[in-house]
Amino acid sequence: TFYFTNCCPQNQSLNAGQWSTLEDKVRSWAKKYGQVIVYTGPIVGANEYGTIGENKVVVPDAFFKAVLSGNQAIAFVMYNCPNNENMQKCSMTVDDLEVLTGLDFFQELDDAIEEKIESTYSLKYWNL
Repeated sequence: TFYFTNCCPQNQSLNAGQWSTLEDKVRSWAKKYGQVIVYTGPIVGANEYGTIGENKVVVPDAFFKAVLSGNQAIAFVMYNCPNNENMQKCSMTVDDLEVLTGLDFFQELDDAIEEKIESTYSLKYWNL
């Protein structure tokens, strides 16, 4: 957590706005459900924002979170700009996020359970 290698350039309005709200929600879900598993990372995509600094650090186009609690999962993508949609509009299935990122989340689950959990999400369960 506290290493510079764990940092990504993020638009200040996103960082202090919707991304911060999402991180607060994840903490509240952990308290409510006892345990959550969270994957978080950058999406470079078209590299719309290029690089910054003398070391040419890539500025991600967006950021994602995939969250699992019990038999419920939800994913989010927020673009690295000040005009992000609310969390409901940024939410999606984990399957959709896997297609977007090329990553396989929650692969430790039994395949039948993983397929069911990752293919749907409930805004009601997550209190959104």
